[in-house]
Amino acid sequence: MTKQLPLGKRFRCPFVGWSGVVIDVSTRGDVLIVIDRDAPDRPGSVGKEVWRRLDGAGAWLSEVRA
Repeated sequence: MTKQLPLGKRFRCPFVGWSGVVIDVSTRGDVLIVIDRDAPDRPGSVGKEVWRRLDGAGAWLSEVRA
């Protein structure tokens, strides 16, 4: 069984407050996210691309359900 890729899924960074959509996945399992919502107290991140690691505990990113 293959692991389902998170492409197109929305994630939020609980530490900074931004959220965005996964557009790429590296061979190591890191995800490339395009930020489309800023944290209210930290504007200026919309449109930026960031690489983040999806860890099992969900400490760095939490999936935003529709």
